[in-house]
Amino acid sequence: MNNVFRLIWNRTLGRLVVASEAARSQHKAGNGSKQIGQPPMPIRQATESHVFAPLKPKILVLACATMLLLPLGISDAEARKFASDGGSCVSGGGGIAIGRLTTGNTTADPIDGSGTYSTVAGCNASGNNQSAATVYGTFSQVTGAGGAAFGFNVRAARWATAIGLESRATGVSGTALGFGSQATARNAVAIGGAGGDGTTPLAVADSTIASGLHSIAIGSNDVRGAQASQGEAIAIGGQATASGVRAVAIGADASADGAGDVAIGPEAVASGGGLSAIAVGRNASAVGSDAQAHGNSADASADFALAFGNFANASARNAAALGNSASATGVGASSFGNFASAQGANSTALGGGGVQGSFQGAQALADGATAIGGNNVRGAQAGGVNSIAVGGESSASDINAIAIGGGAQATNINAIAMGKDSEASGLDSLAIGQGAIASGEKSISIGFANEVSGTGSGAVGDPNIITGDGSYAVGNDNEIDADEAGAFGNRNVLAATAEGSRIIGNDNNIDVADAMVVGNNADVTEEGGVALGSGSVADTGAGIQGYNPTTSAADGLNAAIAATESTTGAVAVGDADNGVFRQITGVAAGSEDSDAVNVAQLKASEIHYFSVNDDNNPQGNYANDGATGANALAAGVNAEAVGDGDVAIGEGARVDGSTLGGSSVAVGQLSEVDGAADAAALGSRAQVSSGSDGGTAIGSEATVGTDSRNAISIGRLTSVGSNAWDSVALGSAALVGEGASGAISIGTLASNADGAFNSIALGIAANNTESGSVSIGSEASTTAGGAVAIGGSATATAANGVALGSESEADTAAGIAGYVPFGASATDTSAIEGTVAQRAAVDVGSRQITSVAAGTELDDAVNVSQLIAAQSKVEAGTNIAEVVESENPDGGTIYTVNADGTTVSAGTGVDVTPTGPDANNITDYEVALNQDTQDSLLLADSALQTVVTQIDGTEVKTLDQDDNVANFVTGDNIVLSDEAGGIKIATAEDVTFTTINSDSLAITGGPTLTGGGIDMNNTTISNLADGVDANDAVNLSQLEGAAAAARTEVEAGTNVASVDQTTGADGQDIYTVNADGASVSAGTGVDVVAAAPDA
Repeated sequence: MNNVFRLIWNRTLGRLVVASEAARSQHKAGNGSKQIGQPPMPIRQATESHVFAPLKPKILVLACATMLLLPLGISDAEARKFASDGGSCVSGGGGIAIGRLTTGNTTADPIDGSGTYSTVAGCNASGNNQSAATVYGTFSQVTGAGGAAFGFNVRAARWATAIGLESRATGVSGTALGFGSQATARNAVAIGGAGGDGTTPLAVADSTIASGLHSIAIGSNDVRGAQASQGEAIAIGGQATASGVRAVAIGADASADGAGDVAIGPEAVASGGGLSAIAVGRNASAVGSDAQAHGNSADASADFALAFGNFANASARNAAALGNSASATGVGASSFGNFASAQGANSTALGGGGVQGSFQGAQALADGATAIGGNNVRGAQAGGVNSIAVGGESSASDINAIAIGGGAQATNINAIAMGKDSEASGLDSLAIGQGAIASGEKSISIGFANEVSGTGSGAVGDPNIITGDGSYAVGNDNEIDADEAGAFGNRNVLAATAEGSRIIGNDNNIDVADAMVVGNNADVTEEGGVALGSGSVADTGAGIQGYNPTTSAADGLNAAIAATESTTGAVAVGDADNGVFRQITGVAAGSEDSDAVNVAQLKASEIHYFSVNDDNNPQGNYANDGATGANALAAGVNAEAVGDGDVAIGEGARVDGSTLGGSSVAVGQLSEVDGAADAAALGSRAQVSSGSDGGTAIGSEATVGTDSRNAISIGRLTSVGSNAWDSVALGSAALVGEGASGAISIGTLASNADGAFNSIALGIAANNTESGSVSIGSEASTTAGGAVAIGGSATATAANGVALGSESEADTAAGIAGYVPFGASATDTSAIEGTVAQRAAVDVGSRQITSVAAGTELDDAVNVSQLIAAQSKVEAGTNIAEVVESENPDGGTIYTVNADGTTVSAGTGVDVTPTGPDANNITDYEVALNQDTQDSLLLADSALQTVVTQIDGTEVKTLDQDDNVANFVTGDNIVLSDEAGGIKIATAEDVTFTTINSDSLAITGGPTLTGGGIDMNNTTISNLADGVDANDAVNLSQLEGAAAAARTEVEAGTNVASVDQTTGADGQDIYTVNADGASVSAGTGVDVVAAAPDA
């Protein structure tokens, strides 16, 4: 049926009816009132529109399609059903599976019942007595009011829509689109095909299925369609599975198992156990409550775990791994940086991996451990419980160990190593300085290349070697092999036999026990002797009788004098043998027999400053009263140690840790620790302010501000501001601003501004102004939160932007729309707009990005080979004069096709007159007969025009000038022959007849021939040759070839006037392309014959 209908208003009936296309309406519309789905929209003014503008074209197309599908008018309470164009619906072709399901023979016409507003078409189709049901397709059904089913063997429930072979929309208001798609719950949407590999369809259970309330399933592949099985779940992509309430799975084989889980990317898995796990990236996996995995093969496999970066792994509760191949496997562990590893509970690893075959970043391997930093060999390693390692190749391998600096090693319990290649291997040992070594238990090594191996020993300077137990050296190039010995100065030697000896001065060499030297180049040769002053020699031993003034001899005759005979080595303030003499000034008159006396007998005999020169200006601590805390030590003019265990050494050095438990140290002129426990200020004017417990300031004018606990400031003029907990400033004038807790500034003038917490500035003058930022490289800088600048003078000014490479500048914010190429289709434009940047841009500073794999997703980068493959070219074809190529301002190429090669030539007796071309470059050719031809045609008017042929008086054919051939056709068992110019009709010599009657010709076991056609009786026509003529039968190979080539579309190109589409007699599409719009008009009675196009 190819009838064309239209809806018009029937004034008499008062409703719309279907009529011929030529009929006219009175511009009325139907006013049906029965409500099927949503309530009717109220009438609006002519100027209003309640259809969302982008949907208007789609609604118009849907309306037109609906009009074409309505072959009859339907009144307010009327239903329509349609059979098979007047034929019977009873067939014998059942048992054939069109898709996956086998149906029986068609046995009945469409069934509607008494449902109103319904349209049912197709054998065995049924509207099931439902109002406003729409069914188009054999074996299809609608089971609820307002349902619509289109296709073979389709089902649609109330308000539902199912389109496609074997599709099922069995949920109320569900939508199923595509072969085998299933929307089985209310408001569910299933879009996809079950075509499988194109040969074998998918099983029913493997179809695209949306079975949860309001769920969405879109897509399929050779294995299975997308499936969304819970309320408001979304599954997009072949084999995608969303099996939790409001779960989202996007990507081939993506899986979101629990409520609120999100899996985005091929093979991504999210299983949060009801607490919304998130997995984003190819093969990303987030398994655990609130677990998150972002990046290809990222794995967050425990509750509240976070893995961010390709191959990142967070496998314990509350663990966080950020960086490519970063690993956090301990409970509460955190790892930051490529190949960083935090394995212990509550451990922290910060730093990237090496490149010399190790591929290890910072590693925090034990509970509570912290590892920060890396270099091109290996990252920091914190292997002990609560240990801290900061710097590339640093290692803190035991409980509470701390290693700070490249290659620093703290390998024992409570050991601390600070400085490049420093080593603290003894229990409770401390090594500070490049190459400093503290290998003895409770040993201290502060300074360049100091080596302290004695238990309880210490060294401050450059470099000192201490092997004795309980021994100390302050100065440079001192060597102490003795136990309980000490040296304050340079180039002093205390041999193993000098147990208990002390030296203050330079270039002294002592090998006797309990000796004391204060001065340069002094010497003590007797045990217990004391040499005071440079060049002094204490060579007098014990047991020497005192001088008897009565006898002027050391005779021991005076009992009082004899009672004070020396019991240890003497004190020397010079060297009498070599003429070195000194006065002893400031000695008070003695009160006991063994007291020293002076000339005036009035001066005090106390030592005031312990060899400290006050420039003859007695000041604070003159009376040795600067240490007021228990077990405190104050050494120096105005030195003051207030808290218990405090140590203040140097002019004006002050330590006041009394309010917080003391145990702080200040060494250096005007160095100060004010109100902070366990803090250290080492260097001229070094300062740790109140509340900064555990703070460390090392270097001239290095400072740690108030309430900055555990902060470290190392270097001249380095500074850590107030409220900057756990921050580090390392390098001359390095700065961590106020409130910048957790910030790290390493390098001369490196800085993190106020409030830039958790930021890292590494390099000369590197700086960050906002939190969470990273700048690495000389003068690298960031000015926005979360920004990253890597490379010399690289800058990142956009939030979360990344500047990669020297002088790169990342200033493009998130949300910038992508470039839409010239000529992009609406679909392409929509795809481009769907990939708007969600984060600020990565800038590589006008560098090539090499080794880029070919992109596969819409938001992947493409490489040059893909760009070259996308180029298009236009060449001249038939009747095209030339193709002109020009550059589009947006960067593309414009091809201008000039079709100007059409000509018209005149035959004999014909005149051709061209007109044009007009403004559209179209030339009109007027063709007319010349006068001689017109005159000769007048003679033909009286000639015989037609001949009528008849059979037994019945007209058969009329012959005229255009059709002047009469053909006689030979019949069955009849022979036609030429008989002297006549036609002889005779019976054939051999005739064949089977069973012949007035109704049909039947062949046993074979087909039946009737007036209505041939019934093959369910048998095959085999060995059928390819059809040639238009009315020949075609075989299966021709049918398959025609179906494959049936989809052809022709569009008009540049300067092509039009492409006209018509439908051929056999239903095929015919496209007529008018290359240049040239036309030829002819006068009355003139034929125009077009010659073939020339070259």
